[in-house]
Amino acid sequence: MNRRLDDATTVKTHSESDKARAETESTQVTTARGLVAEIRAMMVDQRETYEGQIQAMQEKSSAQIESVRIQHQSDMRAMTERMAGIEGAFRRHSEWDDRATAALRQTQHDFPDPPPVKFDS
Repeated sequence: MNRRLDDATTVKTHSESDKARAETESTQVTTARGLVAEIRAMMVDQRETYEGQIQAMQEKSSAQIESVRIQHQSDMRAMTERMAGIEGAFRRHSEWDDRATAALRQTQHDFPDPPPVKFDS
């Protein structure tokens, strides 16, 4: 009878050990699943944060490019206006140079022509 009792105790002990091992593994699986879920949530949050930062930087970059483009257009208009003013002044001065050269040649026949001025277009 002691032997049967020992065998029964052994079977019961093994069963309890198996049950405890199964419960431990179940707890570990639950913990691992929880960690995986937390990591996924963190990755989603991080991706959303990065995408937001990228979008903000793209918007800032686009705004800077637009600002530079507008400034460039303004500068080009100002330079075109200035060049037109310089060319107009040159034409008016050129007429004066021609009259002055003609008047000087009346007394100094070998007076040279004024040097040419070229505007590169």
